[in-house]
Amino acid sequence: MANELLHLIFLPFLVVIHILLQAFNVLLWIFWLPIAIFTWVAWLLSPIIVPILLVIVILLILPYVWHFTWSLIQLAGRLIVLPFELFWEPFAWLINYYQGKKARSGGTRKSKTKKRTPSRSQATAKRSIRYEDEWSDVEHDEPVSWYYTAASTPVRARLGRHGSRG
Repeated sequence: MANELLHLIFLPFLVVIHILLQAFNVLLWIFWLPIAIFTWVAWLLSPIIVPILLVIVILLILPYVWHFTWSLIQLAGRLIVLPFELFWEPFAWLINYYQGKKARSGGTRKSKTKKRTPSRSQATAKRSIRYEDEWSDVEHDEPVSWYYTAASTPVRARLGRHGSRG
C-alpha cells in the first residue's frame, strides 16, 4: 500500500523528468547532428581545406611580417650609421682626403658630342667635356649652393628648378 502511494505521488514527477529527458535528447540530436556532419565532411575534405586555410592565413599575416622585417632592416641600418652620425668629425679628414684624391685624379673622362650646331643664344662649344663624379647626373645649369657643416666640410646641396631644396 505504501509503495502504491509513493508511486502515485512520484509518478507525475517521473513523467515530467522523462519528458524533459526526451526533449533534451531531441535537442541534443538537433544540435549535435549538424556538428557531427560538419566534422565528418571537414575530415573528408581536410586534404583540400587545410592547405587552403594555411594559404589564407599566410596571406593575411604576410603584410605584417613584411612590415616587421622592413622595420628591423631600417633599425639595423640606423644602428650601423649611428656612430658615424654621432662621431663623424674624426672621420671628416678621411672623407676630405678621399674626395680630394678623387678630385685630383680627375674622375672618369666623359665626352658628349652634340649632333647639331648651337644656336646664337647658346654660347657653348660644339664638343663639351665633363668629368663623371657622384654629381654626374646633375645638369651644370642647375642652381647649386654650398653650405658648411660642423667640421667646415663643404657639402653641395641639390636645388630644384627655382632654387629651392627638395
